[in-house]
Amino acid sequence: MKKNNLVNQTAIVCGASKGIGAATAIELSKCGASTILLARNKKDLNQIISQLDTNQKQTHSFIIADFQNPVSLKKEITSFLNTYSKPIEILINNTGGPKPGPAMDASPEDFLNAFNQHLISNHVLVNSLVSSMKKIIMEE
Repeated sequence: MKKNNLVNQTAIVCGASKGIGAATAIELSKCGASTILLARNKKDLNQIISQLDTNQKQTHSFIIADFQNPVSLKKEITSFLNTYSKPIEILINNTGGPKPGPAMDASPEDFLNAFNQHLISNHVLVNSLVSSMKKIIMEE
């Protein structure tokens, strides 16, 4: 099977420390993308970053942030983007949780955490990247 060519493109992959996020980051790197991992566990991020392909001279990095804290996430993504010089073309909004089980067994805090993870934090990321992504499209 022919791989997509993502050489000279950069992707942010959320929830990249394990599971679907880690697998997605690995596959994007195999397609040539430079990959920015985003998750809350530095040890796990270091382990995944060591598995990313660099055969196309990609550079990989990571951002430590927790989707349960949208204010902190915004601070971390803003700080990163202020120092990162490449355009970011791809955003993989992948988030874990909420914990499994019947909705009736969930607490109000469980719903608030899910709301922060899946709506607010994803909105923070999109708002942080959309203007530069639009600029890339307009330049093509």
